[in-house]
Amino acid sequence: STIDTYVTAQFDADVEALLKLIPDKMMDYMLEEDGYDSSDLDDFIDETEELLQEQLDSLDSYLGEGWTTEYEILYTEDLKRDDLDAIKDSYEDRDVKVSAAKTVEVEMTVKADETESSNTLEISLIKVGRSWYLDMMNMGGLF
Repeated sequence: STIDTYVTAQFDADVEALLKLIPDKMMDYMLEEDGYDSSDLDDFIDETEELLQEQLDSLDSYLGEGWTTEYEILYTEDLKRDDLDAIKDSYEDRDVKVSAAKTVEVEMTVKADETESSNTLEISLIKVGRSWYLDMMNMGGLF
């Protein structure tokens, strides 16, 4: 469900849904790193939605109206031992308690009229409490 929310929110320019995929303590850290504080969250959301919408508008101009997306999960790998310990350690510094992690390979396909393009990406996930979140430290960013 984390992957579905991520993909859907990306193509709906729904930044608030994307932010729910990041643990709160990690979100606070990321805002601070980008020069924001918690009172600037609305500004951050507005600016990020604008950026994401520009990317979608660019796709509209390239592909035309009515393009669609679909995705398929190709494989999932649970991280173990040293890999998991390294992730736990990196989040521990930010007071985020990771209990599990995995890498998911996803094939994204964009279709428009006679055009079809696919791209494969790896999405890193972490489990905090009972929920799965995006592993922002290993993904490098939301977009």
